[in-house]
Amino acid sequence: MNVTAFRPDVQGRRAIAVTSISLYDAGLPIPGGFVGVDIFFVISGFVITALLLRELERNKRVAFLNFYWHRIEGLAAALAVMTQVAVFAFFLLLSLSGSQQLVAQTGIGAILSGTNVVIARSTGNYFDPSADANPPLHT
Repeated sequence: MNVTAFRPDVQGRRAIAVTSISLYDAGLPIPGGFVGVDIFFVISGFVITALLLRELERNKRVAFLNFYWHRIEGLAAALAVMTQVAVFAFFLLLSLSGSQQLVAQTGIGAILSGTNVVIARSTGNYFDPSADANPPLHT
């Protein structure tokens, strides 16, 4: 079994999915935001499966705890930096009337992997129109 390490075609599709999500979230009249999320998840599943198969081929077993620990290490720093920059930017751009507090709560929820809980408590529903006003909605 030969699983290649880098697939430009897969990464290109991932870039298209992220671009469609970003354009949709920016409010441009371009459909595909939620479809982009679905495509991104499918591609991520493909990439994760390839990583697991590569580890199985190399070590004859898969150490899931080690695997997920490496994924968390790789993503946690990027998430922390992105959340800090976004929360700071939104503090400068949003009013003090409540938007800043909601963004801060959602940012804390993102760091603690609880964004959906914060959004559910603040809006009642992830798909509620008021949830769209929360900039870090998709963390």
